[in-house]
Amino acid sequence: MADAVLRDLSVLAMLARREVLRFLRSPVRALGGLVQPALFVLVLGYGLNPVVDRIGGVDFRQFVFPGAVAVSVATTALFAAATTVRDRESGFLRQVLVAPVARSAIVAGKVAGAAGVAVLQGALVLALAPLVDLPLTLGLAAKVLAAAAAVGLVMGALGFWVAAAVRRLEGFQGIVQFVLFPMVFLSGALFPLDLLPNWLALLSRLNPLTHAVLPMRRLMLESAPGADPAAFTSAGGFLVLVALGGLFAVGCMWEATRRD
Repeated sequence: MADAVLRDLSVLAMLARREVLRFLRSPVRALGGLVQPALFVLVLGYGLNPVVDRIGGVDFRQFVFPGAVAVSVATTALFAAATTVRDRESGFLRQVLVAPVARSAIVAGKVAGAAGVAVLQGALVLALAPLVDLPLTLGLAAKVLAAAAAVGLVMGALGFWVAAAVRRLEGFQGIVQFVLFPMVFLSGALFPLDLLPNWLALLSRLNPLTHAVLPMRRLMLESAPGADPAAFTSAGGFLVLVALGGLFAVGCMWEATRRD
């Protein structure tokens, strides 16, 4: 029993490490992941900052920045699951599946790898904080990256679920793009959710990315100079995100056990 557990943990660690090394060996991928948050902050943030009133005591650049971090982390974790499709096409995934290892360890390894990649990408985006005059201490950075790890696990699980359900990379990319854009625009990353009509506000509450953006914003802005902490409190948050993560994990396991 102990040997089996150690073997499963070894495979989990190997798969997670493999995902992280893939990311580290592709600097173009990391730089490409900076394009979207940089556009949010430098173009949207700076462009609208002169014409948008302060939100919760902070300017629009600072309001958008945590959303950019959360969206970057979630997007990176989702697309990291594309390696599952590539591994199936190359035959590597089949070799792992026929090994005497629990499939839960395989799923956990792939999801953990996606979360690790997402945290690294989040750290790169977080380094842009001085551009919006947002004070960033080591303690705050550690909290934000811990939150990024949680977001990465949840969105990595969703990405693996999609990747395990499709057979071709094109299908995976199409589904993720179809799902991702509504998630971003309904997450509150770019504007306060209280401006939405009731029916869209309801959809936003069902959006997992909303429950990543709002807690991330609370972490980063509640202690910012001039901020009103009460403006960044929100219902749900990470508790809802954890619940959704559990649902996605069940979906991952169901998909992994019903397919070869």
